[in-house]
Amino acid sequence: MREAYIGIDLGSSGIKAVAVDDSANCLASESAPLTIHRGPGGKAEHLIAEWQSEAGSCLRALTRQLRERGCIPAGIACTGQMNGPVLLDGHLDPVAPVQMWCDARCADQCAEIESRIPADELLARTGHTAVTGYTAPKLMWFAEHEPDILSQCAQFIFPKDYLVFLLTGKVGTDFSDASNSLLLDVRTGEWDDHIVSALGLGDVPLPPLAHATDVVGSVSRERATWSGLPEGLPVAGGAGDSIAAALGAGLKNTSAIQVVVGSAGNVNCVLNQPQVDSKGRVHTGFFVDREHWICSGVLQAAGSSIQWWADILNMDVEEMVNEMGPGGSVRSSFRTLSRGGTHAAS
Repeated sequence: MREAYIGIDLGSSGIKAVAVDDSANCLASESAPLTIHRGPGGKAEHLIAEWQSEAGSCLRALTRQLRERGCIPAGIACTGQMNGPVLLDGHLDPVAPVQMWCDARCADQCAEIESRIPADELLARTGHTAVTGYTAPKLMWFAEHEPDILSQCAQFIFPKDYLVFLLTGKVGTDFSDASNSLLLDVRTGEWDDHIVSALGLGDVPLPPLAHATDVVGSVSRERATWSGLPEGLPVAGGAGDSIAAALGAGLKNTSAIQVVVGSAGNVNCVLNQPQVDSKGRVHTGFFVDREHWICSGVLQAAGSSIQWWADILNMDVEEMVNEMGPGGSVRSSFRTLSRGGTHAAS
């Protein structure tokens, strides 16, 4: 029987699962949509119960396909959207919806970070500037606005780590997700006690760290039924979605760069040593292990902006993209909307 290596991605708009053989040929795939719950002030949340139901559905459908094709799972790794804090209580149950990377309610907390830690020091330590997409200001938002929720938190992880937890019952994260939190020292690969204390997050339980390629557990008996996967199947910790995409695109050293347009947009390159832009124009974090770093220029609204504009025009995205160009109907529509007093498109 052919062995199948499975990857599951907890994205912003949906969950996707794929199985490949040892030559990277696709054997099966499944997906399911997810709902972003939006609200005032830039609210953008996912419900963890939906993650659990849709991930289980995807994996069961995928494993059915594999059985029909005479394939057996050999291992699974998880990836997903980065930065959203997953807060679990002492029973490892979620205590709140997950504030996604695009949730912008923590702008005031970003300003507070800048007032507590000089920008050059934050950059030197974490490789990042204080923006709403990262995790620390979201945790500070909970501390200010919903302290009862944060006080219930006995474990804190990231979205893809919750999939690992569902499969194995183990709690932890990898260096790539951790280094996007503003709480990890990008030079040493250790949680930065100085920053954690300065931001008033000393009571937040920070998870143990592993390389993305480390096998961190195996599919438990309970989750074998939920997932359709065999009990004891090895589970790798995995990496954040943009990191995994860079690895999958072949990035492994300084010889190439990668350009990505997803819900967010990235330009990435891999480094053999940490290099931090002193002006904060790009950010630096860990790659799939503790020995390599990835330097990224990020636009938080790329594909999502294209979708927004397509909705404004009441057009299919593919149709809209195909019509873009000098004198195309998209530009004409833009001019019409602008003359009509619609400023959202500016």
